[in-house]
Parts: sequence; structure tokens; C-alpha cells
Amino acid sequence: MPFTKVENSMVETIDASKVTGIVSDDRFPAALPAVDGSALTNVASGGSNGKILQVIHTNGQSSWNISNSTYDQWISTACYGTITPSSASSKVIIMATQPILVNQPYEKRISTTIFRGTPSIGNVASGTNVGRSNGLNLYATSGTNNAYNYNHYCTMPMVVQDSPSTTSATTYFIAWKNWNSGMSSHADPSAAQANMILMEVA
Repeated sequence: MPFTKVENSMVETIDASKVTGIVSDDRFPAALPAVDGSALTNVASGGSNGKILQVIHTNGQSSWNISNSTYDQWISTACYGTITPSSASSKVIIMATQPILVNQPYEKRISTTIFRGTPSIGNVASGTNVGRSNGLNLYATSGTNNAYNYNHYCTMPMVVQDSPSTTSATTYFIAWKNWNSGMSSHADPSAAQANMILMEVA
């Protein structure tokens, strides 16, 4: 007669490779007991990696309408935020949106990016470009060069990861530049506001 139940006293050791098949659901209680973390083994250290430690949100200053007629120079906008990492090993995720107005956008290009440093609103940006070296690009080529191709509005979204390697207060700001000579553009036009979210990640 086959066994339907194995008593504890009948089992000494079982090779894990011999345990096969599927145990039916009714062999488990409806609610499993809580697991005590002290009983876990072979768990890699640094289990907090990926945890969001803090979030900072800031808006651009809506009173600014910064004109940029320079060529191939990063100019500071009025949107910036400061975060103080709790650990030098933390990452900082920067998410931002920047409204831009491009005058006469036909075959013209602008870019936006994120800098780590001290903003100088409306002036040449100084610090470290933590985004792409050429930034996020908007390039308008459609249509023809006529009156209908003036005053192109857009909102540029950006997501950047940085490793500041410090526990000191760190400031990030948005910058943008014109790629073509003889063109102009504006940050935060018509009282539009940029936004920035800074997240410290373990």
C-alpha cells in the first residue's frame, strides 16, 4: 500500500534534488506566518539600493522671460533646485520641463540640458553639464521660411542621473542654447513656468 502520509520520525534527511512535483494549495495555511528578517541567509548587502531617500520639487520663476540671442553658449534659466545628499554614494535623479519660445524656428535648433553648479540667470552657465554634451534638441525643418514659422512654443522634458559624490548641498539648474547664429529664443515665455524634481536614490 502506498504511503499517504510520512511521519516526521520516518525522515532523516532528504536530498533537495529528489523533491519534485507540485504541492497542492490546501497543504498551506490560508495566511503564511511573517518572516523574521534575522532568519534570512545569503541576502546580498546593500539591500537599500534603489530606495528613494528624499524628493525636492521646485518651480521656475514665472516673472522671467529670458531672451537668448547668443550662439552656441549655454545660458542659465530661472529654474534651479538644491538637494543635500545623505550619502556620498547616492545617485541624484533630475527630472525637469522647460518651456521655450523659438523665434523664426525654420531650420533652427535649440537644446536644453541640466547643469550642476551655481545658476546665473540669463548669463552664460558655469558648472558641470550633467546631461548630454549636446543636450536635448529641438530642430524645426517643416514648412517654409515665412511669417507662419515665427514664435514656436515647446516644452522640453529632461531626465538626468548624476553622481555628485558629496554630502554637501548641491544645486542643479536648467540651461539652454541656440545652435544657429542670427536666431533668438526665450526661456519661460509668457509667464510659463519650468519645473524640476530632484530625487536622492540610495
